[in-house]
Amino acid sequence: MNALRFYSTCIITAILLVFCVILFEPTRQMLVNYHDIGLGPGAMPAVSLCGIFVFSVYIFFLELRRFRSLRGVAEDPQEAMDTLGMPVRPFVRGSFVAMVLLWLYVILWQITSFVPATLVFTIGLGFSALPKSNWTKKHITRLVLVLGGFTLTVWLVFVYLLEVNLR
Repeated sequence: MNALRFYSTCIITAILLVFCVILFEPTRQMLVNYHDIGLGPGAMPAVSLCGIFVFSVYIFFLELRRFRSLRGVAEDPQEAMDTLGMPVRPFVRGSFVAMVLLWLYVILWQITSFVPATLVFTIGLGFSALPKSNWTKKHITRLVLVLGGFTLTVWLVFVYLLEVNLR
C-alpha cells in the first residue's frame, strides 16, 4: 500500500506539473497585459499557478522521503487502508478535474471577464466535490446560490472596495 500511495502521488504530481506548464503562457500573458497598473487581475491566477507548482513538488518530496523510510517495512493491509483513508482513484480524478477547470478558468477569463469565468470555475469545483448522493435539486440550488453569492461578493470587494478592475 505504501507503493500505491507513492505512485499515486507521482501521478498527481505529474498531472499538476504538466498543467502548470500548459497554463504558464496564458497566465504570463495576463500579467503582461496589466503590467502598468501593478498586480492587476492576472495576479491571482499567477499566484495560484506558482502555489500549485511549489506545493506539488513539496508534497512529492515529502512522500518520497516517507516512501524511502518505509521501504522494506511489512504493513498490515487494514492499517494501510486506514492511513490512506480511501482509494487513490478519486484523488487522481479530483486533481485532474481541478486542473482542467483552472485551465478553463484562465481561458474563459481572457475571453469574458471575472464573474462568468469564476462562476464556471467555482461551480465546477463545487460539483466535482459534491457527492453523487447529494445531487438533488435542493443541494444543487444551494451550491449555485452560495458560490454565485461568493463570486459576486469577491467581485464587489475588488471593484468597489479595493478599486481593482477585474474586467
